[in-house]
Amino acid sequence: MSDSTYGDVRPSRTSPIPCALPPGAPPHAAGATSAALPVPKAQHGRVIGPGGATIAALRRETGAAIEVPPKASAASTITVRGSAAAVAAAVDRITALVAPPAASSAGDRLRDEAGDAGAERGRLAAAASAAYARGDKAAAHTLSVASKAAGARADAAHGRAASAIFQAANAGMGRGEVDLHGLTVREALGVASRRVDALRPGERLRLITGAGRHSGPGGPKVKPAVEELLRARRVRYVADGPGAHPPPMAPPHPRARGA
Repeated sequence: MSDSTYGDVRPSRTSPIPCALPPGAPPHAAGATSAALPVPKAQHGRVIGPGGATIAALRRETGAAIEVPPKASAASTITVRGSAAAVAAAVDRITALVAPPAASSAGDRLRDEAGDAGAERGRLAAAASAAYARGDKAAAHTLSVASKAAGARADAAHGRAASAIFQAANAGMGRGEVDLHGLTVREALGVASRRVDALRPGERLRLITGAGRHSGPGGPKVKPAVEELLRARRVRYVADGPGAHPPPMAPPHPRARGA
């Protein structure tokens, strides 16, 4: 799907109108408004999330009523209703979820840059070894220094790529959901470890690892590594779906263990 498809995702608002608000709010609250977002049908899953988790978080965190057309319906417009502030917050979150993955493209370019620098590091290291073998220690030293510099450039590019990819994948996500798509095993484990450390007693976190369809003949890499991390940290978790979305739960608070 081209980026131009996303250019039509612009809300049209009518204000004020009587509208349905979240539970607990008056059915015809003063200042209520609505927005209609023509989101491509293929992107509705990003808004709904696994088992409805994303849209539930959006409703809870913005206070807006969000309606997505049924899957079988030909309609593609997502409707948001509520107070002006709630609608604005929800529209921003939804737009971020379905926006073109520009940052991801930047991340892909940085991955390529890191790959080139890594290849250069390998070539220079091999040349340094060859120079040393023939007794040219000065050349070997120069080539070794250059190899280390190329390695540093590769590491820096990978770090910037991981940041861009993570930001693109997690745009509009709430606190309770983290998408690890596009990260290396090491990067994914670092993110997962930090997020698990930040969990409060009883709080749940959904870690989206992906099914590993692009991992090659060796099969998934991030998913089993994340599950191993959770087991090592003694964090209770449940594998959701085809093992792609394990939602870890914070360990019981120490004071609650004897209750």
